[in-house]
Amino acid sequence: MRPHPRTLIRRDYCLATRERLDRLCFAGEPPPRWADAVWWVARRPDGFPVAFAGLRRRGFVWELVRAGVAPEARGEGLQLRLIRTREAFVARAGGGLVTTYTAAHGLASANNLIRAGYRLYRPRSAWGLAGSLYFSRRVGR
Repeated sequence: MRPHPRTLIRRDYCLATRERLDRLCFAGEPPPRWADAVWWVARRPDGFPVAFAGLRRRGFVWELVRAGVAPEARGEGLQLRLIRTREAFVARAGGGLVTTYTAAHGLASANNLIRAGYRLYRPRSAWGLAGSLYFSRRVGR
């Protein structure tokens, strides 16, 4: 599949949109409710939402949280664009260490993180699902 040239990524404040995408992308898992997260949604030119991603700050570390791409939009590079969008936000905020994790079976996500320059690491205390792969990267300064 080729990238859709006009899919726009914007900050989003609509919980219902994110929860609908979350249920579509992560069937059977309850959508997380991080009050401190900043969210983005990718939409087609007609406004139809096809992907989402979040970011939150935990002390001196930024965390890429929950990201999903609707099945019909997979293969268009949206997850990598959403990673870059969140990194740009971190850079504008002064930069810092960005961490995230993906489930061990989330190879597409892991590959996108590697493409974006993230490296595997082992956290002192794991916070993700059992068997998760953890990644980090310095962004900005």
